[in-house]
Amino acid sequence: MASDTSTAPAASRHQLFLRWVVFQSAVLTLLVAAALAYGNRLHGASLVMVPLILVVLAGASGYAGRLAWQFDEGISPNGGLRHLWFAAGVCQLLGLLGTVAGFYTMFNGSSSGGQGGSDLATRVTQGASVALSATFIGILSSIVILVEHHVLDREK
Repeated sequence: MASDTSTAPAASRHQLFLRWVVFQSAVLTLLVAAALAYGNRLHGASLVMVPLILVVLAGASGYAGRLAWQFDEGISPNGGLRHLWFAAGVCQLLGLLGTVAGFYTMFNGSSSGGQGGSDLATRVTQGASVALSATFIGILSSIVILVEHHVLDREK
């Protein structure tokens, strides 16, 4: 019976891993499109938070690919699934931290002189931009990791 799996084509032995590759290709395409469209609009805390969230996403997704490969080799992913769940939570919390940083930008600072209204509008606009970009990327990254977790958990 072991000889049957060793002589099977690699594509049929690694179906879960190949599905992970296709999913990652779609995610990467969407992230590149978003970076091209909105990358130059990041500023303030979002310049730190968004790349940090994407690093967590890349690490967790790479780990999910490793778990998919191991599952295709007959090794259960049970022990590693908790790490994906943790990474999804970290992405959400980093997004929330970016939201707090954006609100801090909005409400920190003092208005002085005749430029008060203009200064307030600039702070609110920049703060909202930081808050929304960090929250969006944090939630999106969390969803990607949770989809990977769900697929691996369903396969076990």
